Amino acid sequence: MLRRYIISHYYRWPKPPPPSFNNFSTLTLHNSLTSTSEPLPTHPMTWYTCGPTVYDATHLGHARTYVLLDIIRRVLTHHNNNTTTATPPLFIMNITDVDDKILAKSLITATPPLELARRYETEFWHDMSSLNVQKPHVVTRVSEHVETTIVPYISRLIRNDVAYVIPSRGVYFSVRGLETGRRGRYGKLAPPRASRDFFPGGDDDDDDDGGDGLKKDPRDFCLWKPRKEGESLYWDSPWG
Repeated sequence: MLRRYIISHYYRWPKPPPPSFNNFSTLTLHNSLTSTSEPLPTHPMTWYTCGPTVYDATHLGHARTYVLLDIIRRVLTHHNNNTTTATPPLFIMNITDVDDKILAKSLITATPPLELARRYETEFWHDMSSLNVQKPHVVTRVSEHVETTIVPYISRLIRNDVAYVIPSRGVYFSVRGLETGRRGRYGKLAPPRASRDFFPGGDDDDDDDGGDGLKKDPRDFCLWKPRKEGESLYWDSPWG
């Protein structure tokens, strides 16, 4: 009882005033490419958000990420609704429903990979709805774009020397290939410090080259893996 009295008597935080959305001219966005603050855009804007890899239940990290993004989305939407020259933003989110973790979980649970992915995706949307997170206007799934978009895009990267094939290992993105000429620096959209630390120097476990040095650069990562024996989910491609 004494502890409750002390807390209620000495730790009374004043209630904050209601937010004012009348003066959006003072709001700016940080552009990580130029390291400058810029006014909120009035031109048509498309916002792409990386969604979850649906191999397990939604966790607190998902909640933190998408609640935060939803707050920013609501501010931008409110701003555009009150600006006669602005167009409402278009929000797009992808769902990664093809992944090694999904394939491994499907073998353990004896559940078809896409059925497993749909189940966890449904749970994800339910959890986001319970947090009052708005659903994006457009939802894209990896499985729905492999043949029409992903395979042709990887082929184009190979033709442009921005990707290469390691036999029996798959297709790898070439960071040096991207950085050649005037193509720019990989990771340039990250903040400067994060960009410097973007690659710790070791290979990612998922993209390990087996220690045989077949990767052209430690920073390279896998774009396409050939089908493994026993995997029920696969697509035809020039690389297996």
